[in-house]
Amino acid sequence: MVRFSATDSFQHVGNGMALDLSESGFKLSGAELLPIGSFWDLYLTISGTPRPVLISEVRVIRVAKNEYGIEFLRISARERTRLRDFLWKQTTRSILEGGHPLFSLVDHSGTRPTHLKSLP
Repeated sequence: MVRFSATDSFQHVGNGMALDLSESGFKLSGAELLPIGSFWDLYLTISGTPRPVLISEVRVIRVAKNEYGIEFLRISARERTRLRDFLWKQTTRSILEGGHPLFSLVDHSGTRPTHLKSLP
């Protein structure tokens, strides 16, 4: 489950489901209206963790019906580590249980850091 609040007023709060989660962003499925280009603070509630992961600044980069492309712009090293640990645990669990990997490593060999991408 994802909880988010607006960076400009901190009065707008909504919920949704995170899909295709990676270290650089995700697809948000929810009923809230998020304008393309808007900036938000984001709280990711991850099962098995005592507190949400705070992404200091995200931007809505795509909108299609009630799904939104969310890009992470600013995240502290500590929060990025918590997110990375969660992603790797999910990948490891899937492999150990005999399933296909849920994520693959994507190297864009450039200025962007390597990140995880959900497999179909």
